[in-house]
Amino acid sequence: MARHERMACLLLIIASGWCQAEISREARLALAGRQYSEAIAMLEPAAASGNADCAYELGKLYRLGKGAEPDQATAAYWFNIAASAGHLPAGYLLAETYLD
Repeated sequence: MARHERMACLLLIIASGWCQAEISREARLALAGRQYSEAIAMLEPAAASGNADCAYELGKLYRLGKGAEPDQATAAYWFNIAASAGHLPAGYLLAETYLD
């Protein structure tokens, strides 16, 4: 593979992280205010539509049992969605969830 082709691949990988949609202001406020059940209700539709950041936050909430009963299988599901979209912290927590 030529040098310029390797650079183009590297740039695509880096840029993929910048394409992730953000969490809505309302969901951030719910998380900050520890209104976890409300946050889950706001995050799930966006996560189901492929928003990796929202899927990651959902995974954390389900893993820790905030806003819902602790559910490692559901946490792993959301971490997998996020990790599949290139969300590196989600990949780490997915592996950690499987190891627990």
